[in-house]
Amino acid sequence: MSIFNFLRKKKKKINELKEKSKKIRFLEIDNFSIRKRKEIDEREKKIFALIGEKISIFSDGLKIKINEVERFDVEYKKAEEKIKVIVNEGRKKYIKSVEYFLRDLKRVEKTASRNA
Repeated sequence: MSIFNFLRKKKKKINELKEKSKKIRFLEIDNFSIRKRKEIDEREKKIFALIGEKISIFSDGLKIKINEVERFDVEYKKAEEKIKVIVNEGRKKYIKSVEYFLRDLKRVEKTASRNA
């Protein structure tokens, strides 16, 4: 039975594609292409706006987390000085790489907002 269900679904998809396809006259090609280009541009603008919004929310949350990591003080933990120094250096490198990432993310956000 599952084979037949698969074939039915396939037939439905083929029928849907046939319904979506549309015959146009040669004289209407210019109008059709302009209209389709406008539709695509509108969808792109919506997508770029959504991407910009998501990037903004993500980067704001990440900045908050970075502030928490910067405020964390390793000196109050009971551990050897050598371990504290290693953890501190690793934390500084991590913060620096996340800041580079945020800078690149802002650049992408600006590009997305320009395209929107």
